[in-house]
Amino acid sequence: MKWNQNMPEQTKLYSDDSFTRVMNPLTNVKNLQKLNERELRMGFAGDDSRSWHQKYRDSAWIFIGGLNFELSEGDLIAVFSQYGEIVNINLIRDKQTGKSRGFGFLCYEDQRSTNLAVDNLNGIKIANRIIRVDHVEEYKIPKERGDEDDIVKRLHLEGCAPEKEESSKPEKDVTRESEIEESRNSVVKIEKPSIKKEVNTTSTIESGKRYDDIRNKHRNDYQKSSSHDGKYNKPDSVEHKSHRKDNFSSKSDYQQKNSNNGNQPEKRTYVFMIRNIMKSIGTHNGTFHCDEALACFMLKCLPRFSDAKVVRTRDPQLLKKCDVVVDVGGEYDPSSMRFDHHQRSFNLSLKSIESDLKFETKLSSAGLIYAHFGREIIREVLKNEQSSNMEEKSSIIEILFKKCYAEFVEEIDAKDNGIDQFSSELKPKFLVTTTLSNRVAALNPSWNDKEPHENEQFEKAMQLVGEEFIDRITYFHGVWWPARSIVLEAFRSRNAVDISGAIMILEQVCPWKEHLFDIEIEDDQEGAIKYCTFHDDRNDYWMIIAVPIEPKSFTCRKPFPESWRGLRDQELSKTIEIEKCVFVHATGFCGANKTKEGALKMIKKSLSALSD
Repeated sequence: MKWNQNMPEQTKLYSDDSFTRVMNPLTNVKNLQKLNERELRMGFAGDDSRSWHQKYRDSAWIFIGGLNFELSEGDLIAVFSQYGEIVNINLIRDKQTGKSRGFGFLCYEDQRSTNLAVDNLNGIKIANRIIRVDHVEEYKIPKERGDEDDIVKRLHLEGCAPEKEESSKPEKDVTRESEIEESRNSVVKIEKPSIKKEVNTTSTIESGKRYDDIRNKHRNDYQKSSSHDGKYNKPDSVEHKSHRKDNFSSKSDYQQKNSNNGNQPEKRTYVFMIRNIMKSIGTHNGTFHCDEALACFMLKCLPRFSDAKVVRTRDPQLLKKCDVVVDVGGEYDPSSMRFDHHQRSFNLSLKSIESDLKFETKLSSAGLIYAHFGREIIREVLKNEQSSNMEEKSSIIEILFKKCYAEFVEEIDAKDNGIDQFSSELKPKFLVTTTLSNRVAALNPSWNDKEPHENEQFEKAMQLVGEEFIDRITYFHGVWWPARSIVLEAFRSRNAVDISGAIMILEQVCPWKEHLFDIEIEDDQEGAIKYCTFHDDRNDYWMIIAVPIEPKSFTCRKPFPESWRGLRDQELSKTIEIEKCVFVHATGFCGANKTKEGALKMIKKSLSALSD
């Protein structure tokens, strides 16, 4: 809004210092709200001829600022179409990178819709950003940039929608029709009936997805991200009031009241460039690996990339147009969404990015995506899971973030960077060829495959790693983590079991070793527990386990005595003079007894024998 001498007299009532344009966008938002409140007090509400909107009666364009850089044209259409037919949109993008600059311009079919949009959407919060919506005076269509094709130039000049069809229309321009028909190979066509009472979108997109589904998905996503109750949210400092007396909630209501018997054109056609709606993830072509397959899958777990197209190429010009690039390009720059690790200068680990984490393995493209988006990805995977409170949920997310990296992603990082698990001086006793990275490598087309179908095989690789990734997260969250409370209770009760405090009884079978090690460290009691016992429901006996020195190790803190190992049943019972023994393993790491009392006697006797 710009004040000048040509303003209507009633508008000049407001042109004091407190309402002049300032640089602070939030101040401008508040000023427009104050204008609306003043119109209410002065009785101008509902009278367009006396409203400040009158100055912009000849313009159906609005300015939209303060946008989240991740929002696309399709997102804006989803939000702003509730107040009228949108016929043109120009989201300002950087000429070099193609990235949004956070503001743009949108044109409605009539000026009335601009009033509704400015009154109701100015100051709302979308994707955690307060946006500014204002009128635009004498907006000019962007000039040609030189790198645009004929289709884009035509869209800039004519907008998203053609002129309304008239009842008495001239003969078709056959040449014009054929040009448009030919151009449809590179655009998305959306046919949409004009609004009467309800919007009823019936046409389809070439990719097979319905535009109304995409629009509703965007709307739902941003409503959810803007407010917990699904409504658009206003900041506390800005009240959300419409100064309209006529209570038109949308342009369709206004049309019903003011149109000639509701007569509307039968159909309108919208044309958008597909690259403005569908985002793209770039990675290299040729032989694929586990890390970029996982990186692409993880990105597609995020709502903003869920429908993104994966572009496999090494062409810098094509990669430049991608919204995010992984494992190619020789650049690591999170601000521009570039995540390659092959450049000579790259030597980052998870600890390099977050100093409080212990992981020092060099990151691959999978690790980079996980480092920057891992917590958000885990939230998306578990978004339907219930938690008692947000603080508890955040704590669980942090634990799962570390757990999933340690037991899934780090292995992929190490293998892609050629890092051995053990010292090269050690000779392996057998080969391991069935790791996830090996299985992904096996999906690459063979050298003598006459029809390799490389991209289809990469899709299979993404599905393979994705299924295992999701499986691990759901297991850690639904199986591994709930066991902690059981282990903690058993640890706290250890002194009631035996005065030594070295025996832990689990009341229920569960994953316990890693939790025990964590709890011991937290309680400053490392190495306290020597044996654990629990009932094996399948075999109906009590297992006795010698606690290992590490969760994955077979070397124990206190293995069962050598003289017990390999014995079973009566022979074992006779040797150690304890009834109902079942067995002791040949390595001494575990055993069993048919009763709880017998199991505890075996453990205590082992403790006594070892102390002697």
